[in-house]
Amino acid sequence: MIIFLPGERVKPKVGSTLLELVEGIEILSVCGGLGSCGKCKVRVKKGIELLSEPSQRERAHLTPQDLRAGYRLACQAKVVKDGEIELEVPISSRREEQVLQVEGIETPVSLSPSISRYRVRLEPPTLDRVRSDHDALIEALPVEAKRISLDLLRSLPSRLREHGWEVDVVIYDDEIISVGKAERLLGFAVDLGTTKLAGYLLDLETGETLAKVSRLNPQIKYGEDVISRITHVVKDRAMASVLHAILLKAVNEMIEEAVSKAGLSHNEVFEVVAVGNTFMHHTFLNLDLSALAMSPYPPVVRAGLTYSAREFGIRAAGKVYTLPNIAGYVGADCVAAILATRICEMEGPALLMDIGTNTEIVLNDGGKLYVVSTASGPAFEGAHIKHGMRAMKGAIEGVAIDEGRNVLYRTIGNGRPIGICGSGILDALAWMVRRGIVDRSGRLKDGHVKEPEGIKAFTLVEAERTAIGEDIIITQEDIREVQKAKAAIATGIKTLLRMRGIRSDELKALFIAGAFGTYIDPSSAIEIGMLPELPLARIIQVGNAAGTGARMCLLSKEMKAKAERISREVKYVELARRPDFQKTFMESIRLAPFKV
Repeated sequence: MIIFLPGERVKPKVGSTLLELVEGIEILSVCGGLGSCGKCKVRVKKGIELLSEPSQRERAHLTPQDLRAGYRLACQAKVVKDGEIELEVPISSRREEQVLQVEGIETPVSLSPSISRYRVRLEPPTLDRVRSDHDALIEALPVEAKRISLDLLRSLPSRLREHGWEVDVVIYDDEIISVGKAERLLGFAVDLGTTKLAGYLLDLETGETLAKVSRLNPQIKYGEDVISRITHVVKDRAMASVLHAILLKAVNEMIEEAVSKAGLSHNEVFEVVAVGNTFMHHTFLNLDLSALAMSPYPPVVRAGLTYSAREFGIRAAGKVYTLPNIAGYVGADCVAAILATRICEMEGPALLMDIGTNTEIVLNDGGKLYVVSTASGPAFEGAHIKHGMRAMKGAIEGVAIDEGRNVLYRTIGNGRPIGICGSGILDALAWMVRRGIVDRSGRLKDGHVKEPEGIKAFTLVEAERTAIGEDIIITQEDIREVQKAKAAIATGIKTLLRMRGIRSDELKALFIAGAFGTYIDPSSAIEIGMLPELPLARIIQVGNAAGTGARMCLLSKEMKAKAERISREVKYVELARRPDFQKTFMESIRLAPFKV
């Protein structure tokens, strides 16, 4: 028996890792069980002799003191003998409810959905005029309809007669997709984020948003970033179908949740529009993912696609449309954000960026769009940071340091801190630079640091004020991780601006999209050189712009056509092929504001 404190009990399977066996407790595993993130730490209180010896990866993340105290990584420690094992899952290793970004910039569009509805009355056939039911339906419609599915054609006679020859006909572009009674025309837009899923139920005849729903992406158990999930697929091709199935299930549950909130039915949902990065797009469609793991990372398909919801496996009455991609690591979510911000319509140069493990940066120069994807890494999502975590309850999300070097902080939920999330890490480093605790090269200065267990670090919160019973610290290694992440982002910005001969002070706007971008303090990002020096009024935090773009396409076929044009016309710039890439990256390591 394995007892996972605070209370779950499971029967052990010899050869399984503790992470594979845990039930009822969500344990953090940023890397999806690959042993590279060190976040799934548990403490063995009884039965440590029943587990495998610590692996090399465990020794890399756990100190000798940790191992002596019984700490192990749940993804690495395997059960090798039968017996009773008692484990404590520290609060810092539990995945609490995360702050999910659903709200985004509101961008109005003219209402012209792909879905339309017509109530028609047909003349029943008589001996004097015998027509096919299909001909009678086509003739009664005020618009041209060229197609009807075989399934609908098979049920057409019963539908017409059941409703007394007066029916609502729902048309998608030029295809009849429903004949019967349709009280409402609903659509569902969904942003398939790597970490979170955000859904929006819309009335397609008024444009009103009737319900919003969100949840963690269930694929997260196989890794909190795309690379970890692709690694699982490379090891076992069957994992692609697993990732597709759990994602499809989650989207269907979200549709049911949304229509339930609005007191409606999924049978009234006639279109689902989905956006996501290229990996999420391919997973949603259950496409071959293998090429995304190998340079030059070509997507299977770039164009927008439309399929029958029923054939797709979506609980809706009509169609599923996926926005087009741009490249292997620049997906439909980027296209949607371009639509939402209308950056392509701006007269002066402007930037759009969505910061994450991969940060997409778009430059508009005279109506021409250029995009780069930078491997900024998961540091801003808490990975490879000693006390880093995602934006969950107990995370330090904001930091300031006064002139006496006293740390002021704010946590999500206003409780005792258990770690620090991306916005807090950014603030902390910016203030450490301002107060001289860290120099511009990123070196922690002597005399301003503690060195617990031989680690050079700055203490943010003392143990007695935390919920984990230990100091929450920023280590020298943490600073180096943030430097690499911010340097990657700055390199992408500098490359685009230099390539087009644009000075950073010429930028009319810098749009920052996504959850992380919503909560960061732009002045902190400027202080450490992640963003160019700009007046704060020109930096616009737009929230879930991808979700907004998905809604725009749901409400307007013109926006769908525009998305297709953007995908074809935007120029993808491969950073690694730029001759000045390494030089630009190295100059961007410094924690100093930059101008181009």
